[in-house]
Amino acid sequence: MTSLVEIPKNTGDHFFDVLHKSMHIRRHTQLFMWLQGELQTLLPHDVLLVAYGNFSTGRLRYDVISSVPGVSTTGFSHVDIKDLISGLFDRWVRHGHTTYTLDTTAGVILNSSCQCNLHRALRGMRSVLVQGMRDERAAIDVLYVAFRSNGHFDEGTRRMFEILLPHIDCASRRISALAEHGAREDLKNPPADESAQLTERESEILRWVSNGKTNYEIGIILGISPFTVKNHLQRIFRKIDVSNRAQAVSRFEEINRQQQ
Repeated sequence: MTSLVEIPKNTGDHFFDVLHKSMHIRRHTQLFMWLQGELQTLLPHDVLLVAYGNFSTGRLRYDVISSVPGVSTTGFSHVDIKDLISGLFDRWVRHGHTTYTLDTTAGVILNSSCQCNLHRALRGMRSVLVQGMRDERAAIDVLYVAFRSNGHFDEGTRRMFEILLPHIDCASRRISALAEHGAREDLKNPPADESAQLTERESEILRWVSNGKTNYEIGIILGISPFTVKNHLQRIFRKIDVSNRAQAVSRFEEINRQQQ
C-alpha cells in the first residue's frame, strides 16, 4: 500500500517529537514558542500570517506569529493587509488549492504606504510560502502564509509545510483568538444587508455587465485582464447570492433601487 504522506528522511525521532509537542498547545504563548522554537528546524521562517473567515465577503480575522520585534496580531491594520491576503488567496485557488511559493529580491510588494511594524517587516521578506485549508463545517477558509527574509522556500520545504500544516492548524484552533484591531465577531454569517455590499470596482464591473459588455471588453475598459474580471464576477456572484450574469444584473438593479 502506498503511503499517503512521505515522512521526511534523516529526521529521526526529532520530527515526531515536534509533532507530539503540538498536541499540548493551549495558549498563544505556547503556540509562539513551538512555531518559533522546535518547528524552526523543520520549517524555518520569520513570520507566519494566518487569515481565516469568508474571503468572498472580506470578513476575515488574522493571527500573526513572528520572531520580528514589534510584529504581532494586535499591531497592524487589517484594511491595508487585506489586498495582499486576497491576492495570495486567489492565487491559491487558481493553483488548484495546492501549496505554492513566491520569491522576490525586492521584498513583498504591498499596495499600501502603511508604516506599521508588520508592513515594514513584510517589505523585507524575500520568500513566501502559501497553503490554505477549507473548513466545511464552519463554512470558512483558512490561509497560512509563511515569510522568510533570508534564503528561500525550496521544494523540500514546500513538502514539509504540507505535512506540518494539519498539525499547525489543529494547534491554532485550540487557542482563543487574540483581540485584534478591526476584528469581526461573526465570520460565517454576516448581516443580511452587508452580504450585498459591493466595492466601487465591483459596482463598476456590474454596470458594464448591465450594458452587455463581455469580460474581454470590460478588461480593456478598466485596464485589467479578462481573468481578473472573471474573478471579480465570481466574488460578486457569491456576495449577492446569484449564479449567472443575468441574475447579477437583476440583483444589481434591485440593490440600486433600494439605495435610492
